[in-house]
Amino acid sequence: MVKVSTQFAEDITALDWSPKDAKFIVAGDRKGNAFILDSETLEVLGQSSGKAKGWIEDIKFSPDGQLVAFGTHLAASKLTICQVGTSGKLTKKGDYMVGISSALTHLDWTLDSENIVINSPVNLTWFNVES
Repeated sequence: MVKVSTQFAEDITALDWSPKDAKFIVAGDRKGNAFILDSETLEVLGQSSGKAKGWIEDIKFSPDGQLVAFGTHLAASKLTICQVGTSGKLTKKGDYMVGISSALTHLDWTLDSENIVINSPVNLTWFNVES
């Protein structure tokens, strides 16, 4: 088994594997940044600057592997969705206020990659990606 390691300027707070081929890892950090990494070398292939005051609490690839969603640990935090390019480039699709009144703690996609369910300590929200 080959082991690789890499260091980041900020603490990594959330991770997920690309679902179909495990080609990429997506990571979120304490400053609200998201990174796409090559899963074999851990080289950073793409980045989305969150410019958030809070850390990324949860980050997930859509089941089709084409999108990444993440949310920060802030009061009434927003949901950010990015398109994932074939080379690992992240392109922000949008920032969405999803109607939660406290920090996002978890999120997950439906199998068709069209909806996301989000929870916070006081809310459970269903969000349609095309909204």
